[in-house]
Amino acid sequence: MIEKNGKVVLRGPIDASSLQKEITIQLEKNCVHLSHRVTWHGVQSIKLAPWTITQLKLGGMAILPFTNVEGVLPKRNLVFWPYTSIKDERLELHDDVVLVHGHGTAKAFKVGNFNFHGWIACTLGNALFIKHFAADIEADYPDMGCNVETYVKDSCLELETLGRLKKLNHGDSMTLEETWEICTGEYPATLESARKIKKQLSQQS
Repeated sequence: MIEKNGKVVLRGPIDASSLQKEITIQLEKNCVHLSHRVTWHGVQSIKLAPWTITQLKLGGMAILPFTNVEGVLPKRNLVFWPYTSIKDERLELHDDVVLVHGHGTAKAFKVGNFNFHGWIACTLGNALFIKHFAADIEADYPDMGCNVETYVKDSCLELETLGRLKKLNHGDSMTLEETWEICTGEYPATLESARKIKKQLSQQS
């Protein structure tokens, strides 16, 4: 661990896959700024994307903003994993939001999409957890174009963010920046609550 200018840097060793991972953490009021850095130490070049997983306790509700846009060409996606049932009761599909309820079962559930809003969130009763990130509409993202994903099974609800795919040569690095924000209040796991949150965050951006 390295402390410098109010920042904490956690740097791991080069692992068996020839990757070295580093996280820089900085606190600011009710926010945490994180910079995830991956360095490739392999001999051959490789194409990869950084992938961050934030695990939250069950009982919350993940909110993925989903917006209708004008025109006739496809401009939004929703990706389902092979084990995901579209009839799963934890999934709520709406024109403006995709909701995933954090109810634990033995069956795994996961969806993702390209999110150009720059945030995903999770209600936790009297708290709201928000992940802010940059979205590059021109970039190539993994998992059929996903830069956000959410997963739930029997122990936690995950909010995942992904960076763009990039070719790395030996010694090259790539980073993924995100900010975690915590807000307190009353945030029930309902569609009405999700729409209020989306409206508030849209006004702030």
